[in-house]
Amino acid sequence: MANTGIILAAAALTSLAGTEWGPEAAGKPEQYIQFKESDVAGQGGCNRFGGRYTFDGNAIKIGPLASTRMACEPEVMDAEQAWFQMLERAGAAEATPTTLVLKDGNGTVIATLRRRDWD
Repeated sequence: MANTGIILAAAALTSLAGTEWGPEAAGKPEQYIQFKESDVAGQGGCNRFGGRYTFDGNAIKIGPLASTRMACEPEVMDAEQAWFQMLERAGAAEATPTTLVLKDGNGTVIATLRRRDWD
């Protein structure tokens, strides 16, 4: 087959419902976020969390989030708080079938997440 020089871009997602995302570098503590129709749920590293979200075009609003109140090692708790704060700071998102880029209100990338439920 001849090389045509065509590069195909991944199509943007218009909905996050039914998807699950986590940090690019999987590791400890485990962190992920699942999107449903208008709710989110997930794991912060020590505690499970849930809340509401909206996603319209590229605008996203996650939270406020509520979590269980288990205690873990200080470094796990610190990573969890950073995860929750990052999610609630997100103001914009770019989603493809495999990557979710979250940006703050100024357009600065605050996280690049990989889809976990992609087969």
